[in-house]
Amino acid sequence: MAQKDFYQILGLNDSDKKLKGSEWDKKLKEKYRKLSREWHPDRFGNKPESEKKMAEEKMKEINEAYETLKDPDKRRQYDRPEPDFSNMGGGDFFGGFRDMNMNDMYDFFRGSERTERKPRGGYNDMRIPLSIEEVINGCTKKVKYKRIVRCRDCHGVGGTGKKVCPHCHGRGRIIKNMQLGENRFFQSETTCPYCQGQGYKFEHPCKTCGGKGFEEVEEIIEVTFRPGVMEGETFRAMGKGNQSPDKNGIDGDFNGIAVYSYDRSKFNLDNYPHILYKAKLNWIDALLGGKMSIKIPGKSEQTVEIPECTKPGDQITIKGAGLTVPREIAYEAFANNTPIQGDCILCIEYSIPKSLTSEQKEILKKFKKTLKK
Repeated sequence: MAQKDFYQILGLNDSDKKLKGSEWDKKLKEKYRKLSREWHPDRFGNKPESEKKMAEEKMKEINEAYETLKDPDKRRQYDRPEPDFSNMGGGDFFGGFRDMNMNDMYDFFRGSERTERKPRGGYNDMRIPLSIEEVINGCTKKVKYKRIVRCRDCHGVGGTGKKVCPHCHGRGRIIKNMQLGENRFFQSETTCPYCQGQGYKFEHPCKTCGGKGFEEVEEIIEVTFRPGVMEGETFRAMGKGNQSPDKNGIDGDFNGIAVYSYDRSKFNLDNYPHILYKAKLNWIDALLGGKMSIKIPGKSEQTVEIPECTKPGDQITIKGAGLTVPREIAYEAFANNTPIQGDCILCIEYSIPKSLTSEQKEILKKFKKTLKK
């Protein structure tokens, strides 16, 4: 199956791929946030089911691409080219490999990873939905997640009576040579189905883990997000991901990814760090003007002056009432070396009544006559 083009999914071009360090991080986050706002499932709440499903699938694809490319190890693994056999036609295909054993050949084609690096456990990525109150105020949440750990009964050994798998001869992988027409050969490699890639079997496998040496457990972890957290920000707990297969190895990390999940009928954070507040007025108040009290979660109640003859769609800005972006985040996301304070922007909405009483009609008729003068 063809590998997904994560760069294309996020709209990254060849020039973007060459960026390094903070410049690469900034560009990647910029693309991710733009697409997240565009495809967030909450924006498709009133759409047909087919469009909702499309948005969900697209968002999964965007998150998968982002989580792969933001992590240096995952990106290196993703960027490693697969062997290309398309041009290997006539001649002795195996001529240069006769003196290699299968492990050598595997290293040649896959790019040798037989280094002294300690085995590392896998990452656990989890999307954490946040309400508008949690986004504005910050929060600490206890969440349940599943991780792979070394078996508590056999301590990761798997059992007793360990023997080399007779099918893969201890390699954990089976290599098959196939001929595709005259003088054209192809080599495929799969995980050994008899030992599940371990390279050995046990005469007496552990009853708890079935000889795998690992088991899946459910744990609880505290995840903390700062006030004004940006969608896509990650809380990382070092060593709380899947455990390494080697007790002396490095355990993976847990990554809690902030995802906005709130009712957009009143608030909107698409223009981060500004808060868009949908203010619904009585149409008479909009015409006459006056004062209006509003309550933003996590902030004190504020009184706002509404100008006379305010129209639907007009905006009133409350300076400094938006989200706060600390200096390190401001620099990373906006190339701004100072903290940023967002605003609260009131977007005025009102509707015309569906019916009027006789008295109301008379009042409006008199008002209409004053407009003609």
